[in-house]
Amino acid sequence: MKDGIHIDGVRVTLGGRRVLDDVSLQVDAGARVAIVGASGVGKTTLLRAIAGLAPIDAGQITIDGRAVSRLPPHQRRLGMVFQEPRLLPHLSALDNVALPLRTRRMSRAARRRAAWNVLERVGVSHRATGRPRELSGGEQQRVALARALVHDPTVLILDEPLSAVDAQLRGELQQLILSIQRDLDMTMLLVTHDRNEASTLGASTAVMVDGRIVQHAPHTELALRPATPDVARLIGSGFMLEAGCKLQVVLGLAPDRIHWVPAPALTESNSPEPETSTNHIAVSGRVARLRLGAGGWIASIELSGAAAELAVTHGSLTVNDELDVLIDRTLIIEFEAGSR
Repeated sequence: MKDGIHIDGVRVTLGGRRVLDDVSLQVDAGARVAIVGASGVGKTTLLRAIAGLAPIDAGQITIDGRAVSRLPPHQRRLGMVFQEPRLLPHLSALDNVALPLRTRRMSRAARRRAAWNVLERVGVSHRATGRPRELSGGEQQRVALARALVHDPTVLILDEPLSAVDAQLRGELQQLILSIQRDLDMTMLLVTHDRNEASTLGASTAVMVDGRIVQHAPHTELALRPATPDVARLIGSGFMLEAGCKLQVVLGLAPDRIHWVPAPALTESNSPEPETSTNHIAVSGRVARLRLGAGGWIASIELSGAAAELAVTHGSLTVNDELDVLIDRTLIIEFEAGSR
């Protein structure tokens, strides 16, 4: 029975350093989850722990209802694709893909037939006899994907598998991975530094900070309701403002929800109506440039850590003018200053 991946309170120590600290995560059967975080926070270690390549100190890992924490990698019914293809240079593409089947009671002919079928599925059966040095980077990664799939895993884990390929090929491989995952109804866990890739390959994203998962949610929820300032920074929710004892995350600068007044803001002569001023915050800015758009003049405003564009009337602003941008408070989330 497929039950996905359940990680409960997992801890991993490497070289005397706690790399994973009480990590818990649930990935439902057939779900696609991307893991993002800064370098060194434990993303790859988490995948290696799930695969059985990194021993855990505490906690439990369950795959499809089976406790696998003490099982060797080949008994976990998962496939793993690494950042580098890691193909054996002396073997053909076909034999590289057939390699995981040696632990099964299959004839060599049956292993090679199964390897051919999956090479055909990923679009490189015509390169079956080629050695790794004879294959392009994209072809090598397709062979690595085929090797991960050849033994019919229920779970596929990918550690930045597309980071070394060019943008056009990356898009093709993303669609291939999605197609295979959907066709086989596999549970998929992906590590990536690319937010766009996370939203393409993952239906939800788990954010890691300092060896812990601090939030796991659909992409839109992460962007609009980040649990911590670190989540907001990693997801690119908006920009940060220091406001006394508060840290404010401005989620966006939609043109219909921001306004401007000349600096200094909110003087008696230019103050907005009371209900408007209480519903906005003022952020100091400077006019960086003016351009003529389809609907009139557009001012590009430099703010603290961000930029905004405003529709303005001709002659109302000039380059280098200082002003205050009034931002709708519903676009702002507040945290305690110094929080992460």
